[in-house]
Amino acid sequence: MKCENNSYLYNSFCQTQCPPKTYKDGLTLTCLSCPYDCEYCTSDGNCTSCNNISEYRVLSTITPRCVAQNKYFDNQTPVCPLCPPTCSLCTFETLCIACVSGYFLIDGKKCINSCPPRYFSEVFAQTCQRCPKDCYTCDTKGNCLSCDFSDYRMLSSIQQRCLPLPGYFDNGTQICVPCPTGCSACSSLSQCFSCFHPYFLSYDNLCYTSCPQRSYSVTSASICKQCYYDCLTCSEYGKCSTCNSTVDLRVLDSSSNRCICQSGYYEISAQICVQCPYNCTACIAANICQTCNSGYSLSGNLCLSVCAIRQFLSSNSSCVACPYDCYTCDNMSNCLTCNNLIDFRIYNSITKRCVSIDGYFNNKVIVSVICPINCSLCQSLILCSKCSNGYLGPTQLCGDCPSRYYSNNRTKTCIKCPYDCYTCDGNNSCLTCSISDWRILSNPRCIPL
Repeated sequence: MKCENNSYLYNSFCQTQCPPKTYKDGLTLTCLSCPYDCEYCTSDGNCTSCNNISEYRVLSTITPRCVAQNKYFDNQTPVCPLCPPTCSLCTFETLCIACVSGYFLIDGKKCINSCPPRYFSEVFAQTCQRCPKDCYTCDTKGNCLSCDFSDYRMLSSIQQRCLPLPGYFDNGTQICVPCPTGCSACSSLSQCFSCFHPYFLSYDNLCYTSCPQRSYSVTSASICKQCYYDCLTCSEYGKCSTCNSTVDLRVLDSSSNRCICQSGYYEISAQICVQCPYNCTACIAANICQTCNSGYSLSGNLCLSVCAIRQFLSSNSSCVACPYDCYTCDNMSNCLTCNNLIDFRIYNSITKRCVSIDGYFNNKVIVSVICPINCSLCQSLILCSKCSNGYLGPTQLCGDCPSRYYSNNRTKTCIKCPYDCYTCDGNNSCLTCSISDWRILSNPRCIPL
């Protein structure tokens, strides 16, 4: 069916005007439904008027919509339901967003005539604002006026806050939490600041009726103080009463009232003693023995079963260095053996010492020093006593005799010639003369020119 002459089809009838809740559609010449909130609307769905009588809607000044009147709310149907009687604005039957005069909105959902404990009245905004968590009642600045004893809090008139009762702490919630046993003040379950009588505050920040091991009580201050590191228990600082022999490896020294390391252990200024090196009965460090177990000797700083080469066992059972010339010895005076391959020494049965072999000299160290060339005996690198080749000359070195000296084959030495000879023989006869002396040979002498 189609209408003519500027009429529009509605419910199978052609009408010149569309009824409320519809609008004229010029394309189909029908009356089409408006959105649910409009009384009348345009073809694009914008409301032009609203029903404030039976649907309790008014045209919005911001959007082209029909919104709920005060004290009504939009439930997405044409007719707006009535808000609770104390609400001036609401979004549901039970959810107020503003209140009528004389009422206050609490928690953004309902209106009440006075704010309850833990809230304060914001008169201008007609709201109940929550007090700080510690307050039972408070003023508009958030200062506490009273406290709830069931929160384990008490009012501080100076701070205007509800502080924890003794034995409780504030963990950031309304109700304070009990401190650990015996604590009168704390900040957590593991941090006490003071204790009730007769408890003592220990160094682990907890309270005890008696101080734990490794601490002692100071009754005047109700605290436990740590013993010195070596004590298991003590009566005061630095005065041990008992020691731990199984873990700390310490025993009580009655003269000093301190816990000293057991035999075979040494001190490192820490609770537990450290074991000495193997076979030490006493030591002062990991590599410094002082005494040894039976059958061992002190060699240097270590305990050995036999003294090393160049050492001997002393009367106090320690290994002592032999004299420098001995390879082995039995005391500081007598060598037993010598080393001729490395030290270049041989045993002297008279002195019982190791002397340098021929061609070497003793320079007071272990290894003898080789003599100058051609020397079979010497006292230093520049002082020969006997030659293996050549002759011992005026410079105390071995070689050919110089001018003005002749060779003595029996003594292997250079003997000085008479003053006038440049060279001579063993009979003190001149063989040649020196022109620089202004002399000429006239057997057997060198006479002046």
